[in-house]
Amino acid sequence: MCIIMFKPKGVEMPDEQTIINCFENNPHGAGFMYQTKKGMVRIKKGLMTVDSLLDELKKLKNKKDLNLAVHFRWATHGKTTEGQTHPFPITGRISVMEKTDLTTCSAMMHNGICSDYGDRCISDTMDFVKKHHIELVSHIKNTHGKFLVMTGDEIGIYGSFEVYGGCLYSNNGYQNIVKYARFDNFDYYDYNFREAGHRSENDWCDSCGVEVKRKDLFELNGFLVCEDCANTFYVDLEESELGER
Repeated sequence: MCIIMFKPKGVEMPDEQTIINCFENNPHGAGFMYQTKKGMVRIKKGLMTVDSLLDELKKLKNKKDLNLAVHFRWATHGKTTEGQTHPFPITGRISVMEKTDLTTCSAMMHNGICSDYGDRCISDTMDFVKKHHIELVSHIKNTHGKFLVMTGDEIGIYGSFEVYGGCLYSNNGYQNIVKYARFDNFDYYDYNFREAGHRSENDWCDSCGVEVKRKDLFELNGFLVCEDCANTFYVDLEESELGER
């Protein structure tokens, strides 16, 4: 699922519980980026516990004056390593994307699934950036999902975001902790946790992260998606509908 939180300049940081909610709902690592006074983008990521994230955020000076974006990962492709957490510098080199502490000209983060990208080794987002880094924004505009792209002097937000406390969130995963099974050894396309009955009658779209009733989800290549996302992916809804589960 993942969630992106964006705190604009002039807005206070969200409270600690909101950050904990985001992390606990997306437990596969976090990272953040912000614009520097020298017109660059600073990235710090590979924060695999909520305490390490909170500690790094506390080190930032004058946070209210920063345009700051934080990403909380729920892995669907690739590995659950520090280097595969978001954000990513916009480059065609995987080795640079996996750096956890760097300053760059431009960077991005993503909430959703880039269909037909990624595998067991690299995430769908990394693969997407690698293949389209030269004209990334034009490809983002033709891709389903939610993106935040940051340069030293501009910020592009693509897709629908919720506003709460002056901050923007790519879904409602900031509101509370959803009680579902967590797994520490992520396996590609492993969604069997749903069958264990750890979720309520409501569930999440694996693409956009919106909360909907389970009966209103559709199956697509092993993922559960809402009707809007299913239409985007050109799915035959009558054949894909889950029905009673």
